[in-house]
Amino acid sequence: MSNFTDQGALADKAFAEFEFGDGVMVTDTSGWEYMTPGHERTRKVYVETDSEDDGPSPRWVLTFTVRFDPETGALSEVYALDDKGQVWGTMPNECDDCGASAIAIIGCPSGKEVCQSCFEAGAV
Repeated sequence: MSNFTDQGALADKAFAEFEFGDGVMVTDTSGWEYMTPGHERTRKVYVETDSEDDGPSPRWVLTFTVRFDPETGALSEVYALDDKGQVWGTMPNECDDCGASAIAIIGCPSGKEVCQSCFEAGAV
């Protein structure tokens, strides 16, 4: 099985685990957009934030992006941007070595928590 076979599943998992921020509620999403072969998937995410008064909740359209390492197919970057280029939210896990967002973090004997790519490269 190719490393690239699971990109759809990895993108779905990254989206499910992504933390858009306190008071941010996802109301809808588009399907994934990508090119084949490709190392990036994007989707539109429609969110609402808590209202500060009695008016309607503010609404935003974000572009959610998942990037994969071209050589290994591993998840390398996950982020959401609004139309002004502002970053929204974060992945709950971040590699201590490379700083990349990761779905899975591996605990090392040294106490580091690293992504699969850094672990395979010898980060312990």
